[in-house]
Amino acid sequence: MGRRLLDGESIVAECAGVVLTNVRVWRELAGTGRYALTSIMVDEVQWAGVRRVHRPMLLVIAAFFGVVGLAGYAVGKSEVALLGGLVLATVAIVYYFLTRHVALQVAGSTGLIASAIRGGEAERDRALAFVADVEKRAIAARGAG
Repeated sequence: MGRRLLDGESIVAECAGVVLTNVRVWRELAGTGRYALTSIMVDEVQWAGVRRVHRPMLLVIAAFFGVVGLAGYAVGKSEVALLGGLVLATVAIVYYFLTRHVALQVAGSTGLIASAIRGGEAERDRALAFVADVEKRAIAARGAG
């Protein structure tokens, strides 16, 4: 799946699988029999940003399972209820920490491009610089049009 540039298009920057050209922003996904290409023209970019993505509801669910397990033990002295509640609470907490990440996002009238940022501070700084490039080009494209 090679990148196909439009006539007069050149790559300006790339970060976390998202590509910025002088014409558009795109992300290409390929693998296991699936293919998707999401593209937003630079003059249609509404916002771009870097944000932390997490699911705090998993922590609420973990607390619920923990309380139910403790209540089951307190009421009926059931070690099964205690163990089950604590195991389910632990699974929810582990899943919370495994799924939280920082994401690079670019939105336009045609949709949202989002990509997880892997790595540390340097990669986040690179993503922030990428967002600044996208915003500058979007402002310039709207001003020129």
